[in-house]
Amino acid sequence: MEKLFAAFAMLGLVCEEANEYLRTILQHDVFKKNFIIVRPGEINRRIYFIESGLIRHYVSKGVKEMTHWILPENNFAVIHQSFFDQIASNEYMQALENTIVWSITYNQLKETIRLYKEFQQHEHVINHKYRVLGDNIRLELAGLGPDEKYSWLLRTQPDLITRVKLPILASYLDVSINTLKDIRNKRGYK
Repeated sequence: MEKLFAAFAMLGLVCEEANEYLRTILQHDVFKKNFIIVRPGEINRRIYFIESGLIRHYVSKGVKEMTHWILPENNFAVIHQSFFDQIASNEYMQALENTIVWSITYNQLKETIRLYKEFQQHEHVINHKYRVLGDNIRLELAGLGPDEKYSWLLRTQPDLITRVKLPILASYLDVSINTLKDIRNKRGYK
């Protein structure tokens, strides 16, 4: 739980009274590897802080999966539109490793904001940070060739190379598995 409050502090968000209140309502969960946290058609009812592990967001079109996010520890995981508008999700949220999270529900978030007005800044900063991050990922990868996408991954999230299975990495980079294998072989990574 302390990593969550450290993450708030890193974002410049410190409200001790709200943090004390959150300590009484935060839910601690451990998701097993490959556990589906949210499915299409379900409402994302909780916002998660990842204490350890990996969570991905993806959509499935027939047999093809398209991974939009892979979030490691010390990040917040939420399907934005589903959670903040409380509508059905159109994507999956999945634990890629055994993952430890802390979470609150949408209603608990709103109640925390009602009780501690300054906590609204937490919601705004977190929502903004992850929307910008998602946009940046899409913009940075747009127009890049497969080798350049792999270089981007090595530069921005190198630990994913050893933590994530090839099919998921390929879907994240929007390249075929064979292309990803070829790139890795050329670079001497087996």
